[in-house]
Amino acid sequence: MSNYDHIFDLLKLKKKKGLKCEFTEKCILELPRICNNCLHEILKDKFSSWGSGNELIDRFIRKTQLSSSYERYPEWVPYSSLSQVKQIGEGGFGTVFSAIWNWGIKPTNLSKHYRTGPCKVALKKLKGEMKITEAFLSEVQAQFDFCHLYGITQDPSSLDYMFVMRFAPQGDLRRYLLQNFDKISLASKLGIAQTICAELEKIHAKGWVHGDLHCGNILLLNEENAFISDFGLCRPVDEVESKEALYGVIPNIAPEIIRGHPRSQAGDIYGLGIILWELVCGVVAFADRSHDVRLIVDIFDGLRPQTCHFAPPVYNDLLERCWIRDPSKRPSIKEILESIELWCFHRKQNDVMNNNSIEGHKLFRSHYMSKGGICVKNKFCIDTIHDENDRFGNEFDDTIRDQFVNSQNAGYIYILMKWRPNKPIHLEAVYTSRSFSYKSLQEEINIFLSQRKSNRKSNQSSIMFDVT
Repeated sequence: MSNYDHIFDLLKLKKKKGLKCEFTEKCILELPRICNNCLHEILKDKFSSWGSGNELIDRFIRKTQLSSSYERYPEWVPYSSLSQVKQIGEGGFGTVFSAIWNWGIKPTNLSKHYRTGPCKVALKKLKGEMKITEAFLSEVQAQFDFCHLYGITQDPSSLDYMFVMRFAPQGDLRRYLLQNFDKISLASKLGIAQTICAELEKIHAKGWVHGDLHCGNILLLNEENAFISDFGLCRPVDEVESKEALYGVIPNIAPEIIRGHPRSQAGDIYGLGIILWELVCGVVAFADRSHDVRLIVDIFDGLRPQTCHFAPPVYNDLLERCWIRDPSKRPSIKEILESIELWCFHRKQNDVMNNNSIEGHKLFRSHYMSKGGICVKNKFCIDTIHDENDRFGNEFDDTIRDQFVNSQNAGYIYILMKWRPNKPIHLEAVYTSRSFSYKSLQEEINIFLSQRKSNRKSNQSSIMFDVT
């Protein structure tokens, strides 16, 4: 019996007893119309009907259910309600499976409570060393807050706990770019960038740090919508401390974090800059070299990915600001999102003025509406696009428009060539998150720096000898 059926039976029992909602007249104690207060009472009544076998998990789910709305509350998901389970990938924190969830998800609807029926979901099984603790459940809380997790289940054969998550049909952004780069327009890239930044803004607005941003942790529902996953290091800012271990993908780790500083929102911005560079270029950062101490030292000394020549200059300027060595000088996620929304606005303006039918033009996320009738040089009257909050004014900047027109035209060349980012990847370039010991890493760095210093002195001596 599904959770929905349990609620339905309890509601019938309450109505049979003549009970009414004490909170609002709109609640008639019948699904799908029931207020959250009554829903919480029903959920509390059925606490004794289920259990995970883990007191921490039970306490977490029950506490969260009593403080969440219908579409957001987590559930204990019986493994018997899942079918067609098969492995589809493996990440830094665990193994990922796809499955059909017979109950279905709870869609967001302010007036009704219902389920979709059988749907595809992802299951994430934690690695053996990842234990369920109160601290670790903060990842679960973070993802429930963004509606990416639906509940927790347990594999009866291995007794491993698994997260029931939103399924991403297009997979992660890195794989998507490798397979589809020759089909992705600039408009689509900006749309993906906007959804990523909107997600990170929500995380930072809560005062949290993600801590492990890279393209493998960006998942795509379709070519228009991306979301952030793998909240294993996600914590409130005031709970983030410098620890003995460094974790992540080396090209995406900010220099100050490599040096032992705590993870921070500014560190997230550095990682986001690498993601936005890979999104527009289609290649992975530092693919041609080993991800070792030499790369770490070079990054700390100022090495960054090369400028993408077919990206708009304003886009490249933003990336460089994300990579500034001083974290206090990096832009906030709010500032980055506003910039990308502005560029989306300009691209939308240009699409309308040129009567363009570029695929992906629907991806521009700000609330734009059509207003009729400006006349251009050829005296042909067309619609323009305006932001309903008038954040960007009624006119658009010709310079920015021209940058995006040129960039889009350059992109079409790659599309016509069916170019794909097939640059060979070094055998020791690692793009899944991994753990490093700060102590041993610093020792390796110091040894490398000492050797480099000795080599430089030796070279200088040789040069001096040759000159004399």
